[in-house]
Amino acid sequence: MLKASLIQSPLIEHRHRAVFCVNSLSGLADALLKKVAIEGVVLLVLDQTGLPIFNYSRGFTEQQLLCYQQHRADDVYINDYLQQPSLWGSLQYLQQRLPLRKIDNPVFLEVIYPSVSFNHTLSGFRSLAYGHRLLLSCHREHRFSVNEQYDMQSLFSLLTDWANQQLSLYHMQQSLLRCRDVNVAMEALTETEWQVLLLLIEGYDGAEIACLRNKSKETIRSQIKSLLRKTGSRNQNQLIARYFTEPHLFQG
Repeated sequence: MLKASLIQSPLIEHRHRAVFCVNSLSGLADALLKKVAIEGVVLLVLDQTGLPIFNYSRGFTEQQLLCYQQHRADDVYINDYLQQPSLWGSLQYLQQRLPLRKIDNPVFLEVIYPSVSFNHTLSGFRSLAYGHRLLLSCHREHRFSVNEQYDMQSLFSLLTDWANQQLSLYHMQQSLLRCRDVNVAMEALTETEWQVLLLLIEGYDGAEIACLRNKSKETIRSQIKSLLRKTGSRNQNQLIARYFTEPHLFQG
């Protein structure tokens, strides 16, 4: 499945401690990629400065990715896309927009195109929350049908929702961390307890958190009990509800 193939660990941590929980991706994403028979894919989440805070690819070798990185300024297809603001926000069939026979850039023709080795590409940018952007580029050897293009647009929307959710959770986490020094309304939570709390808020149960954090169920159960005790909550539902309705309890 897609969520299992992205990385070894279900938590991805990058610059600024932005954490992306790949396990929160729906299985629909993997089903769509399989249905459309994508052979190569690149998914990036870019920050406000254009630097990637999340970077996933499959179907490409390190040598291919390095070659593209070195010559990306000569990617005629992407440059053509970026020069058309009206197209931003949707996936575009790049070879239909600009046939190869009309390209005369020697670096693209002699270096980039032979290295990538895929003849058909759907690519697009989309704006995300907090000034971030999403880039999705999908490649394969044979043409995309109209129905397959529709399926990929659905995947693009799914990944956009997922990225926005992860960015919101990250900024929420940062707000919580900043609040910890405001007062001492309750006994301070440990760093581990904060991580467990955030996963509970995201919807994971104790068994799933144990798997995500590679800990025993008993350890996670003990940490959740500590969270309940420190916040005066009777159960996990009340704990999560209090996070939203009584934020002062979490400012210790």
